Amino acid sequence: MQQVILKSNKDLALKYLPNDLYDYILNEACGYFECHNGQIIITFDLYNESDSAPDEKISIYYTRDVTVFLCGTEESLSRISALTSGERSSLYAFFSALLRAEPMRLQKLECKINAIEERLIRYSDSECMPEILDLKYEIFDLKAYYTQLISIFEECNENENGVFDEESAKSFGNLQSRGEKLLNSTLELRDYLSQARDACQSQIEIEQNKLMKIFTVITALFLPLNLLVGWYGMNFTHMPELAYPGAYTIFTVVCVVIALTLILFFRKRKWFK
Repeated sequence: MQQVILKSNKDLALKYLPNDLYDYILNEACGYFECHNGQIIITFDLYNESDSAPDEKISIYYTRDVTVFLCGTEESLSRISALTSGERSSLYAFFSALLRAEPMRLQKLECKINAIEERLIRYSDSECMPEILDLKYEIFDLKAYYTQLISIFEECNENENGVFDEESAKSFGNLQSRGEKLLNSTLELRDYLSQARDACQSQIEIEQNKLMKIFTVITALFLPLNLLVGWYGMNFTHMPELAYPGAYTIFTVVCVVIALTLILFFRKRKWFK
């Protein structure tokens, strides 16, 4: 028999599991896998795609006769009910259904990383760092999610307390293998994302170098002019060229010639590109 119950529904929960174990689960004192005299308690964080809601702890009370899923919210209750609504009402069937959509989730993540990489290569888009950070946190959460599931499958496969029959225990080995493949794919995506992050950081540095190049050209353009201004700004009494009637015109022409000469030199060196 299989039941999906809200943790707050104590009266219904006590019909299927002992009061002390119910309080133990409610206090969230149990680990991810514990054995209690032919009974097992499994606790794991149900992955939530929404950023507005954190992952929720789901507790499973299992014996050979009954399986009880304890959920904290109506949303998780609906989700767990959907996963346990098939013809095969077993713990293996539940976890198998839980993993069914995970390859597609990882494929979508890979497509997002591919899109970021394409933007970096084709359009030199350096504004994708926030997206990369969001994907980094998502991959980190998925890594933790798959790791805890693998640990649960490993414990069920070992079946130290004999609560599962031999065939059911072996079936968890299959789930463990699927979980390890998902974890390896997640680690590959993490490395792939690191490469995209490095490419984005390189693009940011290239743009910063271009900006510094512009500042350098402007500084080099005005440096000789600043020298002339500083030279003739000195308060010496005898500077004969200052008394010449065309001194201002000559000074202006010299400044313009210097500026144009430097501009032509920079263009020839392709420093404006």
